[in-house]
Amino acid sequence: MCREGVRTCSADGTWGVCEGEILPAVERCDATDDENCDGLECVVWTTAYKQTGDVHFMDIAGDADGNMFVSGAFFDTITIGDHTLSSASTTDILLLKLSPTGEPLWSKKFGDFYPDEPWVLTVDSKGNPLLSGTSDSGIDFGDGPLTAGSFIAKLDASGKPIWTKGPEGGGISAVATDANDRVIVAGSFSKPIDFGGGPMQPDDGDSDIFVAKLDGATGLATAPGCWVRTFGGNNATARVIDIAVDRSDNIFIAGSTLETAQIDRFTIDRGGFVMKLTPSGVPDWIRTMRVIGPNPAIVDVTGIAVDSSGRPVLAGDHSGDLQIGPHMMTSVSRDVFLVQFEADGTVGWVGSGQI
Repeated sequence: MCREGVRTCSADGTWGVCEGEILPAVERCDATDDENCDGLECVVWTTAYKQTGDVHFMDIAGDADGNMFVSGAFFDTITIGDHTLSSASTTDILLLKLSPTGEPLWSKKFGDFYPDEPWVLTVDSKGNPLLSGTSDSGIDFGDGPLTAGSFIAKLDASGKPIWTKGPEGGGISAVATDANDRVIVAGSFSKPIDFGGGPMQPDDGDSDIFVAKLDGATGLATAPGCWVRTFGGNNATARVIDIAVDRSDNIFIAGSTLETAQIDRFTIDRGGFVMKLTPSGVPDWIRTMRVIGPNPAIVDVTGIAVDSSGRPVLAGDHSGDLQIGPHMMTSVSRDVFLVQFEADGTVGWVGSGQI
């Protein structure tokens, strides 16, 4: 629909309006016109898979070539292309790779007779998928069974294992990679966790937060440039939701807490939070999205991304009034919000709306 126009010079020497010009607009999926001028309709392709039981797709990530990886959990059978997968007994993990046009390239299932569940899926710069999750037994990705509990697995582009790790005592709720394809994982733990340097204990048996940078080739935190950081204190309800890494390999951790918590040298109020770590894992700053009002008013942070200038943007929802820096947002029931922070932690802008 887009096209150039013609602008003529008026008698007084100024430019007139551009006649016939059509600029890109928001694509309307209830019409067949190409309003945004990208040459594509709203739906590029769709697909469906035959199943005999429950299937829940959990996460999706893409590589540099436009291929897509999809993770999920399934029970009984699912047919992807000409390949039928069968669960062992209860739910197993499903991982499939699709071409840019949606054609299945391969599909795999992982699990045994006990429940297994994927959590987070991401892809490194070489197209290798990384999958975290939990298993009630010793899940095996092809390089030997892990112990029961949480896991992080790195596979190659064809789905074969590069390495798998089971830190045991913690749940890995966020995964990302840096510019060198080191793997950043974060979550919470109430029992000892081990990323290769020996067990690390939570403070006073409480639930603490951990962040680890793992070697991309081995999955160990003991390799050069890698580390594990734990943050104890009164943070039993603090949980990590997502991670983002900027171009300088600074790490941004987003999460929320149901009560006042202590994270490193920072005390945070009930609500959401974002913490910036240096590439070596040293906390730089932490900022809060503070909920105002009695329980059960809460804040749920749902995701974080960082732009090319190192400015994090958080998304979430809240009930009750929400204070972010000097900004106050009022909620009658439950609202969504977006907030951008500058690289130094000052608030750039905020926005909110009703669900």
